Amino acid sequence: MDASERAVLRPKSRVLAGQGEIQEWIRLEAPKESEYRAADEEGLRKGVRIIGLVRELPQPYASGTAKTSSWTITADGVRVWAIVIESPTATGIRLGLDEVALPDGATLRVASMMDPAHVAGPYGPSTLIPGERFWTETVFDQAVVLECQMPIEAEEKAFSVAIVKIAHLYEPFDNLVVPKVGDCHNDVTCADSGWRSIGNSVAGIGTIGESGVIWCTGALLNNAAQDQTDYFLTAYHCVENQSQADSTEYYWFYQTATCNGSPPSPSSVPRTGQGAVFLQGRNEDVGSDFAFLRLRRSTPGGVVYSGWSASHPGNSAPVTGIHHPDGSFKRISYGTLRGEDSQYWTIRWSSGVTEPGSSGSPLFNSSREVIGQLYGGAASCNFPTGRDYYGRFNATYEWISPWLAPGHTLWDAGYQSLGNGWRRVGWFGDYIPMGSAGWIWHNKHGFFFVAANSTPQSIWLFAQDMGWLWTSSSRYPFLYRSRDRAWLWYNGARNPRWFRNMATSRWERWP
Repeated sequence: MDASERAVLRPKSRVLAGQGEIQEWIRLEAPKESEYRAADEEGLRKGVRIIGLVRELPQPYASGTAKTSSWTITADGVRVWAIVIESPTATGIRLGLDEVALPDGATLRVASMMDPAHVAGPYGPSTLIPGERFWTETVFDQAVVLECQMPIEAEEKAFSVAIVKIAHLYEPFDNLVVPKVGDCHNDVTCADSGWRSIGNSVAGIGTIGESGVIWCTGALLNNAAQDQTDYFLTAYHCVENQSQADSTEYYWFYQTATCNGSPPSPSSVPRTGQGAVFLQGRNEDVGSDFAFLRLRRSTPGGVVYSGWSASHPGNSAPVTGIHHPDGSFKRISYGTLRGEDSQYWTIRWSSGVTEPGSSGSPLFNSSREVIGQLYGGAASCNFPTGRDYYGRFNATYEWISPWLAPGHTLWDAGYQSLGNGWRRVGWFGDYIPMGSAGWIWHNKHGFFFVAANSTPQSIWLFAQDMGWLWTSSSRYPFLYRSRDRAWLWYNGARNPRWFRNMATSRWERWP
């Protein structure tokens, strides 16, 4: 179903259809320079693209204390109440609502004054979360109608709403396209079918910040159950807490229909509103700069769910990024891994770059699996050889595994693939998984069973000849043997293996 079909099926504004009256018209002044400056400063501080302002109303508005609160009753027995909010020069408006109460059967919607077919909603009682601010989806106009419709038998006093803030989009999306056309960026629709397909997991995100409307990118992730739960990965500096997650709006398929064709208007692409649940996140000071969310509303048909990998892609491995630079339509960049630390990959691009607005976008390995999310960097259209930095997925995975793979801990997160199934963890050595039950074959120790509750740097192991053992990245080659509460030190020998028992000061031989 395309956008025009959805508009036809959505319940329209009865007021704009001549079946009700506007009770009040709230006109804000045009934005002041100080408002633009505050929004720009937030964008610079976070390294993101700002596409709008967060504005206060000149006077707080609450329906119960408004100048007028009369209702119109339509010929078919529906009560209608409506007001207009106008913010001059806006290209789009979102409303931040508090204290919303809707009786059974009542709905809210927001409609464009210029195009009454452009409607956000309807929103019913089940949409609202007690105690949380509700942000409507973007309506692309500088004046919008907020309207309540409810059955005639419902009590008027059961309805309430307070308008506390508005998001005033000021950057026409069409303007964001122009500087990005040419050799600087690659149209994702020109990529091969595999990348075009996985690109349908990537969305642009609009988030309400402190002073500005933030534009970033992120991606849907598959989970072990593959049940299409809408888990979404982006950057922490794009979505920092539950309040910001409540405000998120997701733009899907914001891309060209043909290679280097005309991009669609963002108002015409499918969007998912009503925010998300903030499940986990860590900033750049203590982690890999990630935010992990679960969308509250279902995503549209045609989206895909990206696979992911906590393994090391290999030194100088090819990598690919898919993103929305500067709020424009979807692009693809190709590069190589050029360095790393415990939390971040360092990337250099050979074709395409990233820019503000690409923040939070996924980095893929050659198997088209997510291995990171964009933190920031120096790469841009003006400096294509600059390095970019992506939070490592294996670092992120430690925090989000309860949702992606409940009951299973990826103890070897970040392993290096050696080929033919063999893996290497720097502190532990080389091994090969023996099926999916937890058994591995270690190149020096032979068979080990790895306990499911092991963590990436601290593992419990079972060996048939030695019983349960514990070790970690900071202890190995020391191993703690549970059955006699003794520490053993392994000297690296094979066939047989020799261990120094630290409790008895004797050597032990285990073939």
